Amino acid sequence: MHLDTIGKRLTYCRSLLGLSRQDLVDEMREFTLKTLSRWELDQNKIPQLKLNKLVNFLNLKGLIVSNEWVMSGIGIHPLNGNLRGIEDYNFDEIAYMTLNHAKLYIKNFEVFQLNSNFFEPILQFGDYVGGVVTNAYVSVANKLVFIIINEKIEVGIFDYSTTTLKNIYGSVLELKGKSFKIGQVIWMTKRF
Repeated sequence: MHLDTIGKRLTYCRSLLGLSRQDLVDEMREFTLKTLSRWELDQNKIPQLKLNKLVNFLNLKGLIVSNEWVMSGIGIHPLNGNLRGIEDYNFDEIAYMTLNHAKLYIKNFEVFQLNSNFFEPILQFGDYVGGVVTNAYVSVANKLVFIIINEKIEVGIFDYSTTTLKNIYGSVLELKGKSFKIGQVIWMTKRF
């Protein structure tokens, strides 16, 4: 399933929280089941005010998602904040299961656990990221990516023109002349 419509992205967010349509309608009390169904099936456009309330509700339920992502698919995919407070010995299993769930919706989706602190404090050692490996480097230019290089998983902003990976502090990891795999980070689960 490609998340290429607003309705599909709404359905995806709802399912990440384990809510049925009826559950969502009952908890929000802002619209009917028929209305939500039409939005998710892309039969009707969701009004901006209702979208704002829905995104706020999803955030309150622990799903970190933006209006921009729901409307356009641009930006970082939803982050399941419900993993806060999980004891460390459960975190890895639950994070991996959560990210593996995305494989049902995104073709060739892969999950990686970071073994680097290059992009701290945003992402660091032990966090999980997911995405699809690509050979089209230009398609991930200036985006948050994961790099697999010598069994090390790095995350940063990919500069296509210089073939480097950058972090928020301006540090650069040179990739030119090295063998690596790359993909855009479209999902992450972070230790809090």
